[in-house]
Amino acid sequence: MKSRDATVLYILVAFRFVNALCVRTFFQPDEYFQALEPAWRIAFGSDSGAWLTWEWQYQLRSSLHPALFGGVYIVLHNVLKFLHASPEISAALLVAAPKATQAVFAALGDYYTWKLALQIYGNSGGIASAALWLTVSNPWQWHPAALDDMPSLCLHRAVEIDRARPGASQATTSPLAAKNSSPSKPRLRHRYVLGGCLAVNIILGGYLSSFHQRAPLSVLHFLRHEYEGIHPDSLVLGQATPSSEHTAPLAPSGNGTAIDINRHLDDMELFALFLTPCHSTPWRSHLVYPGLHARALTCEPPIHTEPGTREREEYLDEADRFYADKDAFLATEMWPQDKDARRLLPRYIVGFEGIEEDLRRFFDRQQGRGAGLGVELHRVWEGWNGFFNEDVRRRGLLVDDPKHPPGILF
Repeated sequence: MKSRDATVLYILVAFRFVNALCVRTFFQPDEYFQALEPAWRIAFGSDSGAWLTWEWQYQLRSSLHPALFGGVYIVLHNVLKFLHASPEISAALLVAAPKATQAVFAALGDYYTWKLALQIYGNSGGIASAALWLTVSNPWQWHPAALDDMPSLCLHRAVEIDRARPGASQATTSPLAAKNSSPSKPRLRHRYVLGGCLAVNIILGGYLSSFHQRAPLSVLHFLRHEYEGIHPDSLVLGQATPSSEHTAPLAPSGNGTAIDINRHLDDMELFALFLTPCHSTPWRSHLVYPGLHARALTCEPPIHTEPGTREREEYLDEADRFYADKDAFLATEMWPQDKDARRLLPRYIVGFEGIEEDLRRFFDRQQGRGAGLGVELHRVWEGWNGFFNEDVRRRGLLVDDPKHPPGILF
């Protein structure tokens, strides 16, 4: 590798590392539930609290990408254990590790895009430099480049394959390349095109930054920090052991429910309850500690029903039932009167701003159906949740502490 090429690659890797670690939101739940959650289970076993969604039960997903992150988790965990790193440092590094890994693929995608442009258009005309500049300065690309899903890896492989295809190296002799590389050709048009592309990308980046919120990640950092304060001697992943699953695709056997840890909540303290549309936040890849027990609303499709039946047409998943009638859901499904509901009370309740009044009405000591639970809600944290959202259920985020004040709002 030439010194210039190496310098460009190193700068791109450094830039994408900063890019990945600065991103405070996510694009879609698949980033975590179809990549990091299976990877967490691959690395730390079925008792680690990873959330495997219904797709894994029916073998609808490939385990190749989770296996990549699973290997990263295993190596990093063993290194941290060898170094006797503190739980706080270990948790922070485990959360950042997939982002750092993805940053390398993003940098390679940028690098090979630049190399492909050089191969096609040559050094003259500034086209290769413009291609590189558009790639790294695109605000929209700042976000998906750090995704824990497939885009950056796919881009890297696609560009590399295109560079290697037969005839690619002869592309510089094309009329277009010769025309653009002519030193006598005015470049004003290229500057206008470049400026227009940058303007459009900046607008798109600003739109996406306001549309895809950052608050869900912040609340998980808050909860993890609170758990560390309550359990200062907790060992990161101390209850989990590496699983042999990293040598084979994830199978739909063993713990087959969408959220395995919910089976054990009756006997353990529930630290956090997420009353949000399902997959509104990442899960174990950001909560980290296997002893930090949490519950969230699920949204499995009615696969168990026959097509065209009334049962399927009228089916409502858990999240739909909650938002259809919050009071009834809390009274009959979350804290039914015929059970010792106090044992199931969480330390924190997380929800978007729209459910705050419903929760206060339910726990009202005078008229609420949950008056006997002795819960008094207090906001303990709030964070910005974007300028708007297409889903009316995702307006702000609230975390309340029913056992010990305070509570939280995004």
